[in-house]
Amino acid sequence: MARDIGEGFVQVSERTYRGMTDAEMQQLSHESERYMRELRAEAGVNEEPPEMQARQRRLGRLRHAMTVLRAYQQKTRR
Repeated sequence: MARDIGEGFVQVSERTYRGMTDAEMQQLSHESERYMRELRAEAGVNEEPPEMQARQRRLGRLRHAMTVLRAYQQKTRR
């Protein structure tokens, strides 16, 4: 699911996480962080601007998904 979010196939909102268990949310968080590290590591010196923009969009989508996930986790723990 982390790759689908990064590629833009899955739009994330609070409703996305409602049907997930705590363990599934933790797993998604772990996989998202791992995919973000992977994307950052593949940054090339000779990378063309369209490729750089696509990578930055993927990272942005993942950052947004992680922010929404953390907010939802805090909201449901209370």
